Amino acid sequence: MSLSLRKIVLLTLFGFMPVTGLYAADKFVVSNIDIQGLDRISKATVYDDLGIQKGQEVNAQVTNQAIKSLYKTGFFKNIQLYQDNNKLIVKLEERPGISSVDFDGNDKIKNEDMRKVLRQAGLDVGNIVNPEVLFQVKQSLLMQYAMLGYYSTKVDIQQIKQSRNRVAIKIHIAEGRQAVIRRVNVLGNHHYSAKDLLDNITLKTPSIWNFWGVFSSNTTYSPQNMQSSVEGLSNYYMNNGYLDFRVINQQASLTPNKENAYIAFDITEGDVYKVTKVNLQGKFVIPKDELQKLVQIHAGEVFSRQKVLDSAKAMTNALGDKGYAFAKVNPLPKVNKDNKTVAITFYIDPGKKVYINHINFLGNNVTNDYVYRRQMQYYESGVYNQSMIDQSKIKLQRMPFVEDVKVTKQPVQGTDDMVNMDYAIKERSANKVSMQLGYSQLYNFMIGGSFDLPNILGTGNMFSIGANLSSVYQSLNMSYTNPFFTQSGVSQTMGMYLSRTDYDNTDIANYRLNQYGATLGYSIPTSAFDSVSIGGGIDHTQVLQPTGGTSSILSWFSENNGNQSNFNTLTFNLGWNHNSTNRAFFPTHGTTFGLNGTAAVPGSDLQWYKVTTSAGYFHPLYGDITLSLQGGAGYGDGYGKTDELPFFQNFYGGGWGSVRGFAQGGMGPVDTYTPNGGTAEQGSAVGGNLNVYANIDILFPIPGVKDSRNMRLGVFFDAGNVYNTYSYPQGTLWYEPSSPSSPTFSNLRYSVGVEFRWLSPLGAMAFSLAKPLNVKPGDSTQIFQFTLGRTF
Repeated sequence: MSLSLRKIVLLTLFGFMPVTGLYAADKFVVSNIDIQGLDRISKATVYDDLGIQKGQEVNAQVTNQAIKSLYKTGFFKNIQLYQDNNKLIVKLEERPGISSVDFDGNDKIKNEDMRKVLRQAGLDVGNIVNPEVLFQVKQSLLMQYAMLGYYSTKVDIQQIKQSRNRVAIKIHIAEGRQAVIRRVNVLGNHHYSAKDLLDNITLKTPSIWNFWGVFSSNTTYSPQNMQSSVEGLSNYYMNNGYLDFRVINQQASLTPNKENAYIAFDITEGDVYKVTKVNLQGKFVIPKDELQKLVQIHAGEVFSRQKVLDSAKAMTNALGDKGYAFAKVNPLPKVNKDNKTVAITFYIDPGKKVYINHINFLGNNVTNDYVYRRQMQYYESGVYNQSMIDQSKIKLQRMPFVEDVKVTKQPVQGTDDMVNMDYAIKERSANKVSMQLGYSQLYNFMIGGSFDLPNILGTGNMFSIGANLSSVYQSLNMSYTNPFFTQSGVSQTMGMYLSRTDYDNTDIANYRLNQYGATLGYSIPTSAFDSVSIGGGIDHTQVLQPTGGTSSILSWFSENNGNQSNFNTLTFNLGWNHNSTNRAFFPTHGTTFGLNGTAAVPGSDLQWYKVTTSAGYFHPLYGDITLSLQGGAGYGDGYGKTDELPFFQNFYGGGWGSVRGFAQGGMGPVDTYTPNGGTAEQGSAVGGNLNVYANIDILFPIPGVKDSRNMRLGVFFDAGNVYNTYSYPQGTLWYEPSSPSSPTFSNLRYSVGVEFRWLSPLGAMAFSLAKPLNVKPGDSTQIFQFTLGRTF
């Protein structure tokens, strides 16, 4: 049916054209409102946004405002208003709704981060498609990738039409390559060479020597790296007295493909300033002369901003140790540009002395609260002490079932002298399941495993059980540790073991060895990082010749000890250990040191002693790249009625914890074995009473892996060997010339290689590929090695 309408189109475009309304004379009273074209949007919603009611007089101004209001909702892409007599017809065309949002190609941005950003921008299922939002999302993604150094990234957003006025959003990302630094120039430097300056900035050009840069992403251009480089230049000059130093201009030029960058810094150096006076002012709750000792910069020296900051930090920490949690030490330099001098005044404001209200632990879903609380070096209601708070954090981070710790101090509402200490703890499963399966010519097929529970039922107590089984060697050992056997933090460890070694089942037999025993030990803390250990054990050892032949070293040992085969030994242990590393796994700071001794006490069938020492040093080289230096030595001997260390108590070398690339236990002197009725043959390694080793490791996160907190790659250099410091009778050892009695550079074993360490859900794992450097006759090498359950 044809209607005679006086039709006025008020607006037909996207809302960016001028609004066309009724002439001033064309006004009418609305008797009815007819809304057309709706699919998903309700009429009630349109009525609310339209702003026109029945009985209302409308004109061009009113209808123009209604159109603007409807467009502002973002629901519609086309809006038309008609007048039919006194009826107002609202004809609408809805924007399509989003049926799905998918994306691909985002290797550098995590999927969960992408989804979060898209939801916040309004790109979510059920929402309306807004072209402006799509444009903003694309630009935001390009900007985010630019911040990461991926300037060649391309983002393509597609809208795929579907039924019922819906579209599927497809976001395709081609990340491209990071913009690699090809050249860095510094202009305006006169007092320092370009090499000196480039060594102190973040941005580097790639080269075969730039090992650190390749793995720390500083060979790629990004605004963060540029800003960090500017700060590096400023710090270098400011720490050498150039207070007027400025970076006048920094510029990055990208090649057309945006994959190569050329950097230039234009600088002005200025003159060197010297310090004329250093003064302390303010309120001295610590004697002024004690604070003066913490100042690291003095009159007559060249100004150094770093020394000024370190001085302020040292005084702040000292005040924090006395309870002044919110102390401020503000250095104020007074510069004389004419004389090129600077006078420094440290203004000290200690604030009020602060006390600890509550210590709270957050995130400990598995471990009981008291397990963490007993690691605290300070107490509730006590005076705030920054050093003790820092030490407490380190002790928490060193617990094997703690992945990360963040500590914050929260002022208590209604007071100005109390704080709550909140420890946000991220736990991890530290249970270790170690399985071993292998084959060797000596041990044949071997199977073994261990199960470690370092946090039984969230109590912090530790239990371990391990077993090994082969036709040659069988063993079982168990231990239980209560780290807080007493309230003062003394730990107790009980253990038992039994083993049977039978070389008769091998082609080359040396001896048979049966052992069982038990141990009891205590560790007494003497400071936050140091402890003394004391304990003892009972051991029964049976040593037998192989049935098919004779072991030369066993024959010699038996002759020297009354031809006995059974030995009962009571041992005593004493040691001191230090550990100031910042975490249990992959430490980046701190040192370790241990000195431990074990002796068979008088009255034992055999009288002997062993002393071992070990040390470790961990230091960050750049970012997450860590230098690890570890080494140790061990020495043992007999005393009283026993002339030498029993050979079954010898040290063994090779593999992880010694020299990788040499078989575990395969280094050092080799026994001579004589089959019944046969001639002498090479036996197996028997270890030695002297052991030395050193490991140099450089560890770094895995390049390209988004989250490699629990994994490390590395390169290493190992050195070490085992020795006998006393002489055996001629013919006892197989390779006499290769059995030195003391370490020298020529008789040490060396290796280099690469390694991979992984804190897996089953426990710590480590793998290595090594190249032994100076293999000698009798050595057993093993290029690929791995260990399961090893702490590192």
